[in-house]
Amino acid sequence: MITDARNKNVIPFMYAVVSAALGANGNGQTSLTLAADSEFELHYLLGQTSVDVDNDFMPGNFSCQVTDQSTGRSLSNIRIPQRCLVGPSNGSIFLRRPVIFPPQANLLFDFLDTSGAGCTVTLVLVGYKLFLS
Repeated sequence: MITDARNKNVIPFMYAVVSAALGANGNGQTSLTLAADSEFELHYLLGQTSVDVDNDFMPGNFSCQVTDQSTGRSLSNIRIPQRCLVGPSNGSIFLRRPVIFPPQANLLFDFLDTSGAGCTVTLVLVGYKLFLS
């Protein structure tokens, strides 16, 4: 007997969050509303800034706190430094237990520039869309 392990209701998906340009040591907030067609299962985060350099594989140019405004739950108690939040630039920190956000969840990203020069942050949420039907 052959079993088909494919699931047509799950697709890999990435949400990109780009902060406004942060001034030197400045902060800013950006929100993201997830799609209405599915839940989103977050597996890991990727991140970079406009001031990261190619030969620094553990940059520390921003910190960020993520809050699910739909539930009021934060993913941390304070802003988390870049190298702890997204890991080295050639990899990431995989969540052993993924976080599932409901359709249309509204996520707030609170960024702080720690480069001292100002930067633009790009954060990518990597996971799966879980279609409900």
